[in-house]
Amino acid sequence: CPDFMNMNGQKKLIELYGTYWHKGQNPQDRIDLFKKFSFDTLIIWEDELKDQETLKSKILEFNNRPHEQEVSV
Repeated sequence: CPDFMNMNGQKKLIELYGTYWHKGQNPQDRIDLFKKFSFDTLIIWEDELKDQETLKSKILEFNNRPHEQEVSV
C-alpha cells in the first residue's frame, strides 16, 4: 500500500521511508515491486523532510517527468 498516489492517470507513487522503520531495507525493492504494475515510484527518506525547498524540487521534478512505460521483452 503506497503512501501517496498520483490520481491524474500518470501512475506515480511516493513512498515515505523512516530511518527507524525502514532501516536495512533496500528502497529499490519497493520501486521494482511497483514497476511490475507500471508505476513510477519516488522514495523520500525521513531526513529529507528537513530541507523543504530541496524536497519540493525533488517532488516537482518527479511529478513533471514523463511516465516511464514498462517495455515488454
